[in-house]
Amino acid sequence: MATSESLQAHYRDQLDRLGNVTARRMFGAACLFIDGIAFAIVDDGSLFLKTDPALKEAMKEAGGQPFTYRLQKKGEIEMGYCSPPESAFDDQDELLDWARKSVAIARLTKAAKETAAKATAKKSTAKKSTAKMSMATKKTATKKTATKKTAKKTATKTRTPR
Repeated sequence: MATSESLQAHYRDQLDRLGNVTARRMFGAACLFIDGIAFAIVDDGSLFLKTDPALKEAMKEAGGQPFTYRLQKKGEIEMGYCSPPESAFDDQDELLDWARKSVAIARLTKAAKETAAKATAKKSTAKKSTAKMSMATKKTATKKTATKKTAKKTATKTRTPR
């Protein structure tokens, strides 16, 4: 399922009013990016836009098709991308409207992933910090125990019988 350079260029031109749209070949298809965020796939002659469940349903109702691929063991897999309806390819404003929604979803998805990654990093840092504190506490407790033992030995040695 390859996609041609000319088709990638065509869709980049169609969507260029959104901003600086770039393309990169991935997995035999092309992925379209805006501001470094993936928002579309060009595969097998078709454009598929990133969706959330609500946008995917709206695109399907308007005549769009979900992006699917087949795995030998799992069968047909449906991804979070859907083609805009055929009417959007005849009306650039309609295509841009669907694409704007897709870009918004892509940005929200990226922001959510970054927030989750930061939260995970904080938890990891907190665990490491707690572990370091625990080790420091153990070392301090060991030193105190050693000091008490030394103090007892010293006290025993310095006592004189009466």
